[in-house]
Amino acid sequence: MLLGPVFSSELVTTARRTRYYLVRVAYAAILLMILWGTHSSVAWRTGALTIRQSAELAHLFFTWFAFLQLAAV
Repeated sequence: MLLGPVFSSELVTTARRTRYYLVRVAYAAILLMILWGTHSSVAWRTGALTIRQSAELAHLFFTWFAFLQLAAV
C-alpha cells in the first residue's frame, strides 16, 4: 500500500472489531427504517408509485438521509 505496512495492518485489524460491526449494522438498520418510513408515507394509498410519488420519495429519503449523516458526524 502507498501509506506503509503499519497502516495496512491497522486498517484490517480495526475493521474487524465487534464494536464497529455493531455500529455499521445499526446505521444500516436506521437507513432501512428511514427508507421504509418514507416509502410507506408516500405510497400508502396505492401499491405502485407514479413518477411524482417516486420523486417525492427520493426527496424525502434524501432529506432524512442528510439529517442522519449530520447526526452521525
